[in-house]
Amino acid sequence: MKKYVVLMLTILLFLAGCGSNNDDSSQAGEVPEIIEVTILTPDSLNPNEEVSLEAKVTQGDENVEDAAEVKFEVWKSGEDEREMLEAQHQSEGVYVVSKTFESEGVYNIVAHVTARDMHNMPKKEVTVGNPEAGADRHEEEGHHDESESEHSH
Repeated sequence: MKKYVVLMLTILLFLAGCGSNNDDSSQAGEVPEIIEVTILTPDSLNPNEEVSLEAKVTQGDENVEDAAEVKFEVWKSGEDEREMLEAQHQSEGVYVVSKTFESEGVYNIVAHVTARDMHNMPKKEVTVGNPEAGADRHEEEGHHDESESEHSH
């Protein structure tokens, strides 16, 4: 019977010791704030010019200087080919990588950020050059052809 009591006391002491470690973290009662990621790259870019893809990573009011991984996934709208570019920490929570967009169009940029046991993937759409002008020109040509055919009737 004594062995049983000693065993139970040992288990209780062990559990109490484990419980006190957990109490320290739960005593603060704080759930860590999620990491916030803002893509700083401008909405409009020029083709064939090197630009910086930038992401600002914060947690609450604090800049995140220790992100485990920051990558930019880039692809042209309507196309399947995607490119993953690994960014480097610059300063004040900003992570940067250089990219040259070779053709006009609308591109999607997703920042994949892993920091402090969290992951965030904001998406931004950027326009390279003036792709609408090309589309408008084709539409106008189409309308012009239609109006000519109407007049010839």
